[in-house]
Amino acid sequence: MALEFKVGRPRNLNKEMHDKIVEGVKVAFGMNTTAHLVGLPPSTLKLWLWTGAEDVEKGEISTIYAQLWVDYHCAKAKKIIQWLQDVEERKQNWTATWELVRAVGKEDFGIDAVEYKELTELYTKLVDAYQQLLDKKSV
Repeated sequence: MALEFKVGRPRNLNKEMHDKIVEGVKVAFGMNTTAHLVGLPPSTLKLWLWTGAEDVEKGEISTIYAQLWVDYHCAKAKKIIQWLQDVEERKQNWTATWELVRAVGKEDFGIDAVEYKELTELYTKLVDAYQQLLDKKSV
């Protein structure tokens, strides 16, 4: 069986490619990896997502690009929520999962995230309070 080479990038997004991308992001997660997984140049996926974001901002949510943007980001969010549940339940290798969440969700869970800083400060205060309680009990 001979290989069939397709020259050039797909110009238009269609339902089949939309579904491949949404399923691919659940596995590959990152934009470049997802694009490669479904056989697209990353620049094409980036353009389609950018077009979708513009459509959503304009209120044109029924375009295929807007639907791709929404479904793509929903799939990513669901994956992060799944990982967060694994961390919360302390499933096997949960610390590695937490580091993965921090790496891929930098804006929400990374070192620079406001919520992360607040949680770190709260944790430090709790550890200090616990240590003071232990010190008082030992006296």
